[in-house]
Amino acid sequence: MSKKDWSEVCGFMSLGCSSFFWVAHLLRLLVTAPHFQLSFYFFLGQWALALVLALIAAALGSYRWAYAALLPILNWLASYYLVGG
Repeated sequence: MSKKDWSEVCGFMSLGCSSFFWVAHLLRLLVTAPHFQLSFYFFLGQWALALVLALIAAALGSYRWAYAALLPILNWLASYYLVGG
């Protein structure tokens, strides 16, 4: 695989890690979905991984993936605000 391909893989994995928080909470609202008791620290780890993957993607390929590094930070701010600090 080329550097561009690895950049795309890391970038999309970063977006998936960032989005996992919202998908997990949407599934939690469904009655038929099981509740997995994931802690907030688990999601902090997911967002840290997403940040690292976005920076790797930006270093390997297009710098537009650097904007993907903002998503985990914005997710943390939004969830911190929603939880109430």
